[in-house]
Amino acid sequence: MAARRQPTPTEPQRHRLEIQHLPTDSLVPYQNNPRRNDPAVDRLIPLLREFGLRSPLLVRQIDGLTEVVDGHLRLKAATKLGLAEVPTVDVSDLSEAQIRSLRLAMNKSAEFAEWDDELLAAELRAIEELGLGLDLTGFGDDELAELLKVPADAQAPDDFKEFDEGLETEHVCPKCGYAWSGGKAQPVE
Repeated sequence: MAARRQPTPTEPQRHRLEIQHLPTDSLVPYQNNPRRNDPAVDRLIPLLREFGLRSPLLVRQIDGLTEVVDGHLRLKAATKLGLAEVPTVDVSDLSEAQIRSLRLAMNKSAEFAEWDDELLAAELRAIEELGLGLDLTGFGDDELAELLKVPADAQAPDDFKEFDEGLETEHVCPKCGYAWSGGKAQPVE
């Protein structure tokens, strides 16, 4: 195994990142990309529709072509959506070995961290309360159901009052418009 280059803590970043918007059809995917992401394209499309493409693709110039180093999934989704151009950052200043390493590291780095399920569930509930659909978080229905389930040992808070069957509350279904109070549904007029 080759020796690893150790950067010095004070080593400055070599270049300022400059984002260039390039035509989508001018970018060439790396032909040996080991990441299989076709099934994920349709999951990314609603996110791009809602938020736009906010993370630039990394590209390099090679043999007169602009090759994708990182961002193959985003490129596929942008192409399927019909986006004319995408934001890119050129990393052609890196060596071939650095390009190959960076390509793998950018994909592998998402696996370095773990979720804190309690904080994640709190974030998901906050998003829901703010009125944005949880389908825009990237989590699937089964994952969301598991994350948001009420624990079996959950207890009511100390200040919880007993349920009062005579309590009148009004509700309106946001989808169909029916209103109900005291358990009887009434059409909204």
